Amino acid sequence: MNNTVINVKAWCAKLGVVERRKVTSKRLVIDASIAKAAGTTEASTSQLSRDFLCAVLGLCHKVVMTPAIYEEWNKHQTKFAKAWLGQMIAKKKLGRVTIADSTSSQLRDAIDAIQNSGSTPSQVKAEKAMLKDVHLLEAALTTDGRVASADETVRRLFSDLSQQVASVQQIMWVNPTHPDEKVIDWLEEGARVENQRLLGYLEEDLK
Repeated sequence: MNNTVINVKAWCAKLGVVERRKVTSKRLVIDASIAKAAGTTEASTSQLSRDFLCAVLGLCHKVVMTPAIYEEWNKHQTKFAKAWLGQMIAKKKLGRVTIADSTSSQLRDAIDAIQNSGSTPSQVKAEKAMLKDVHLLEAALTTDGRVASADETVRRLFSDLSQQVASVQQIMWVNPTHPDEKVIDWLEEGARVENQRLLGYLEEDLK
C-alpha cells in the first residue's frame, strides 16, 4: 500500500498566485470532479486541477460543502485533494452549508418537470445527471453563486435549466481544466461576476 505523504505547501509554492488588488473573499463550490482530477502528475487535467486548488488555498477565497458534496469528495478525491482539504480545514477556509428546503424543492421540482414533459432516453438521462449534481446548484444558491467543475455535460444541462429557473441564471460556473477560461486569473481578480461565466449567459446577450 502506498502511504506517500503529499506536501501540498511544496506543490503549491510552485504556482506563486498573487492577489492583484484588494478583493473580497468568495465562497466557492468545488465539484468532486476537480478532487478526482487533481493529482501530482504533469498530465494537463491533473495539473490544471491541482493549480486551481492551490490558487484557492493561497488566495482569500473559501470552499463550501454540503454533506452531499463532502461525501462525493471522500469517494473520489486523490491523495493530493485530500491533503489540500486538510490544509483548507486547518486554515479555517472550509464552510459547511445547510440547504433550505425551499431552495432544494425549487430546483428538484424544475428537474422533475423535464421527465414529466416526456420520457425519451435522452430526457431520462438528463434528469438523472442533473439530480446527481443538483447539490452543486443548491450550495451555490445558498452562498456566493460560484461553482467550479470539470463536468461540461452537466454544465450544459444546468445552463438549459436556467432558462426555466431564473435564480440559476445568476450562478457562475467555471471549468479549471479549460486553459482558455483563465480561471486562476479570475480568482486573483476576486472571482468577480463576468457575464460569459453565468449559466444563464446566451451569446445573443452581447448583441
